[in-house]
Amino acid sequence: MDTNHQPLTDVFFDSSGGIPGRMVMFFTTKVATAFSASWLAILVPVLFAALGLVLVFLATGIKAANAWATKTYGKEFDRLSPADRAAALTAMEQGQAQFDGFDAKMFFEAVLQSAMEGFFADPIYGGNRNKVSWRMVGYPGLPATWAAKALEYRGKKVTIEPQSIADFS
Repeated sequence: MDTNHQPLTDVFFDSSGGIPGRMVMFFTTKVATAFSASWLAILVPVLFAALGLVLVFLATGIKAANAWATKTYGKEFDRLSPADRAAALTAMEQGQAQFDGFDAKMFFEAVLQSAMEGFFADPIYGGNRNKVSWRMVGYPGLPATWAAKALEYRGKKVTIEPQSIADFS
């Protein structure tokens, strides 16, 4: 665990146990765009049930994480110092955190996976606002826009402005 960064804490946790809007948008869009409009008409009840389960899972996990952090550190998760947050995330990641009636390791893995998906996804899906993660890693975005330049940039820093699906809409 890199203790110099707090990617999960800023994205997922707040003192009310809520989930900030950008990640809810990402989760909602992720589920909804997996199906064409014709399938959506058939699967709307299933999608809402699945989305509801995901949101209940996250909300329950956040409340359990806050309860555990309060019991362990004397403060809810988002109120912890950076060092205590890193220690708490490490404990969750390693399965050492004991949430009441909830699997902390499974929660950590689900949040980490979702955070990575949201952070590196095309911005059209609700995460990666302003293509910040693509710029950070030098990813030029939609492959069709840079395939011809692949050899030119091999082994070099990519300085192409990233292109999202939305840039072509």
